[in-house]
Amino acid sequence: MLPRALKTPKAIRAFKRAGWYESHTKASHLVLKHRRIHANLAIPLHDAIAPGLLRKLISDAEMTVEEFLDYLQ
Repeated sequence: MLPRALKTPKAIRAFKRAGWYESHTKASHLVLKHRRIHANLAIPLHDAIAPGLLRKLISDAEMTVEEFLDYLQ
């Protein structure tokens, strides 16, 4: 189960463990890319990420919630 509001640095760290890397920042978002997945993840640079947006980012990253939670550990 996803946390109600996950701190942004923790989420970024989990995505990086899954192979995503920082591409650039655009406005108040950090854009992550992956070498084999043709999608960009735009993560808002706020204090926390709401569960709905986090689910969307996980889906865009072609991961399951369980896989993301493993990277979060």
